[in-house]
Parts: sequence; structure tokens; C-alpha cells
Amino acid sequence: MALYASSKFAVEGLSEGLAGELAAFGIRVTVVEPGAFATRFGAAAMMSSNPHPAYAPLREGMSAHIKNLVMGDPADLAAAILKLAESPNPPLRFVGGADAYGMIEGNLKAQQDEMAQWRALSDEANKVVLQTG
Repeated sequence: MALYASSKFAVEGLSEGLAGELAAFGIRVTVVEPGAFATRFGAAAMMSSNPHPAYAPLREGMSAHIKNLVMGDPADLAAAILKLAESPNPPLRFVGGADAYGMIEGNLKAQQDEMAQWRALSDEANKVVLQTG
């Protein structure tokens, strides 16, 4: 899943950069961050022609997790994306689905908590050096 997640991070970073560069031309960019939807993605991602036994516990856990997800209708997400496309001022990020919203909210809180924990060291690393001339 790390390769999958890293590719999503790369597309998100590219989209953020493009949003800044294209805004002056009236072009808007939206990163769609969907939750679980009833597609064949989970099943396809878990398939392997010759699975290594060492990964069996991870594969079984992920399979169970996917089977227990409450999945939305992809047509509903598509309709929401069309509304975004028609919007004169769409958001930079759109979270598609309540499950994704909850996961992202939790991740952001954890990131903020960790940042606060290390704030003093961060400030220390960025002391302003005054030069006299």
C-alpha cells in the first residue's frame, strides 16, 4: 500500500503546484480524496499471481478491512465531481464520503498534535541570526 499511497501524495503535490500556477489563467484544480466506494479496486489490488507467504497476515488483515467497509455508490461520487466541475470556485480539496472525512480529520489532528509536541525544537532550529554590517 505504500507505493499506492506515495503515488497519491505525488499527484496531490502536483495538483497543489498546478493550482497555484494556473489560477491566474482562471483554471481551477481540485484534488478529490474519495473514501470507500463499491468498485473492484480493493479486489484487484489484493490479487497476486504468486503471493509470498510472509505477507499473508497483512493481506488477510487488509482483505478483512476492505470487506467490512461501508461503501458508497460511485455514481454519487461522480455526481458530486460534476457539481465541482460546474462550480465557479471549486475547492482545492474535496473529500468524497463521510468515511474519508473522518480519516482525514483524524490524520490532520494527529499531525497538528505532533507538530505542537515538537514546536520548541522547530523554533530552536530557526533562530534568526542578525548580521551587522
